[in-house]
Amino acid sequence: RTLQLAEIHFNPFTMELDVRDFAFPDADGKPMLGAHRLYVNLQLASIWNRGATFQDIQLEQPLVRARLRTDGSLNLGDLAKPFAHQPPSPPSAPARVFLARLAVIGGEFTFLDLAHPTTVHADLLPVNFELRDFNTVGNGGNGYTLAAATPAGEQFNWAGTLEVAPLASRGQFNIKALRVGTLTGFAGSAVPLTVSSGQLSLDGAYEVKLRDGVVGLTVDLHTGALTDLALRPHGG
Repeated sequence: RTLQLAEIHFNPFTMELDVRDFAFPDADGKPMLGAHRLYVNLQLASIWNRGATFQDIQLEQPLVRARLRTDGSLNLGDLAKPFAHQPPSPPSAPARVFLARLAVIGGEFTFLDLAHPTTVHADLLPVNFELRDFNTVGNGGNGYTLAAATPAGEQFNWAGTLEVAPLASRGQFNIKALRVGTLTGFAGSAVPLTVSSGQLSLDGAYEVKLRDGVVGLTVDLHTGALTDLALRPHGG
């Protein structure tokens, strides 16, 4: 594959990197991953923090086009092929990374399933979120928030903690106006009925931990509501 790249600017005195209009193509030549702009500001504090310390990382208009091909393979899996025959690395502690701010602005995520009789096409845009004061050595209980929405008005909100070593997360989640048809659309022809209408709302808390290779997940559902549900037979 040929990486498409417009410009790269780097200031060695301020340690600022600016990359413009880059894209990694899929096998059909269309963009698979890309972004309009990537801005990275590395700090001198990396020396005494003994790890990469970033003041700011901004990713503007990132694009992810995920495709499940007719043979069942995922196009994003192509990224791992050059490393498939390398011997596995021994387990090690995560890299020391300190990040004051990460911003994703105007992102677009699309998914297309061509592996099943009923083609599924889903879009999530625009994707905007901001992460502050994150590190991989223990965040001290600092909380993070994430809000996402689809063009159809479906909303997802999350607030909680995220720890890397060991991997753990806990927090609150809220889903509003999720169309039941969105869920059944991913199942394709496996669902024997067509959803004419219906919206799902959920509110709850969770905790997840990874210990000794085992994932432990606890979910506490506070409220749930299903409204305006209508089903009909296929073609009926």
